[in-house]
Amino acid sequence: MPDFAQIDEVAPSPQFGNCGPAGWTFSLWGSPRCAAEVHRQLIEAVAAKYPDTCLKLPAWQMGEDCIEGDMKWATVPISIWFETTLNFTSFWSADQAAILGLRAAVLPLAKKA
Repeated sequence: MPDFAQIDEVAPSPQFGNCGPAGWTFSLWGSPRCAAEVHRQLIEAVAAKYPDTCLKLPAWQMGEDCIEGDMKWATVPISIWFETTLNFTSFWSADQAAILGLRAAVLPLAKKA
């Protein structure tokens, strides 16, 4: 995993980390040497490989940080948050099975990043 230093297991979490509806999350933490673009590139690679995800992210901007978006995984809504400064990407869903399936699909793509 040249671009990701750690990929968390799926764990219970409120949608916004410390508040919001109960659900499930996992995060990917960039390595110290990865480019800021690696987080968006991974999310877009998931959408390219699985076109039914219906990915919605704001348009790329130079120096972007604290980006929120959403997608669908197996028709289930997924919230996405990535921060280039803090070097992580998080996925959240109220549906545990959906977030487990998404993590399984993300792992091979993250290892190629």
